[in-house]
Amino acid sequence: MSSLEWDFATNVSLDDIKKAEQKLGILFPREYVECVIHNHGGIPKKEYYTKPNGRKGVFGQLLLMYKSDNYLDVVSTYKFLLEDELIPPYIIPFANDPAGNFLCFDYSTNLIDPSIILLDHELDYQEDDDAITSISNSFKDLLDSLYFD
Repeated sequence: MSSLEWDFATNVSLDDIKKAEQKLGILFPREYVECVIHNHGGIPKKEYYTKPNGRKGVFGQLLLMYKSDNYLDVVSTYKFLLEDELIPPYIIPFANDPAGNFLCFDYSTNLIDPSIILLDHELDYQEDDDAITSISNSFKDLLDSLYFD
């Protein structure tokens, strides 16, 4: 994970991360916090991962910890998706992909080290099983699986 290089990344304070956690009522996984502190809003140079169906997925960009006029942030994105009933309350977005979908933490079974899912923004998770796809057991595993095209 530490050898992964990022484009367009900035630093963010631990205080900003803690504020987002408080607003969401969760604790982010340790590996995610360690990553986002130095790669805030970044795009990994190794951006591809393999979905369970064997197709290629794209990581995209880490969401910001605070509001911005130009980029999506974790808290506002979560609130929007929740209010529009596009996610259950235990799903927290942390990155987007070029198609407008979201990589999210799934806190439904593990509050310390949540698994990673892909949320298809065009499908209703309550009606379509394909709306939420399991991607990885953890944030670390997801980053470790990224590759160049």
